[in-house]
Amino acid sequence: MNTSLAALGCWMLMIWATSCGAAQAALTPEQAAKLPPPAAHAVNFTKEIKPIFEASCIKCHGRGKEKGGFRLDTRETTLKGGR
Repeated sequence: MNTSLAALGCWMLMIWATSCGAAQAALTPEQAAKLPPPAAHAVNFTKEIKPIFEASCIKCHGRGKEKGGFRLDTRETTLKGGR
């Protein structure tokens, strides 16, 4: 997995979590300035996002693991957030 794709996946997760209320704090202006531009096409979660989660996030936050109190196993645990 390309490191920049993994970083993009983590940023996308943070943005998604922030927008749905799962995160405790909003992005700072400095963090927002580092984000890539929005996709110019409709994003296919199964083909474009899920592989990033599986390669970069699930090993610590899925399949019964909860590093930092955060799990991605279910919608409920994802929306609950971590510590």
